[in-house]
Amino acid sequence: MKLKRSTRQKRVINKICQKSGVALTPKEIYSEAKKEIDSINLATIYRNLNQLVKDKKLTKIKHALKGTLYEISGKSPHHYLFCTSCDTTFEKPGCGLSTCIEELKEHSYDGFIVQSHEVYLHGICSNCAK
Repeated sequence: MKLKRSTRQKRVINKICQKSGVALTPKEIYSEAKKEIDSINLATIYRNLNQLVKDKKLTKIKHALKGTLYEISGKSPHHYLFCTSCDTTFEKPGCGLSTCIEELKEHSYDGFIVQSHEVYLHGICSNCAK
């Protein structure tokens, strides 16, 4: 069995994601990591993000406009709100669809089996609306 290395870079990236209240883009993670490790580069960020996803410490989320986002694994159901003015990401805890989705997971639709869902809401945050 291969030992998993715990480098300073990986620990910093994981800490940034753990402390964040929302899913982050690789560039947002890079910007924060640069504050702690000046020599870190974007390739190191991507390599470590992929390893943290593989290790099930982070979850990868695909968004049509923002690209790939990363958040800690195992969070309770929630939805994302994206401000189209300031480009900020917010999370809304809870999910009214969870019960429906669980029921859908038990059924196959023309061979399609529901495994998960994501809901993205786009609008203007309260700060931008002022």
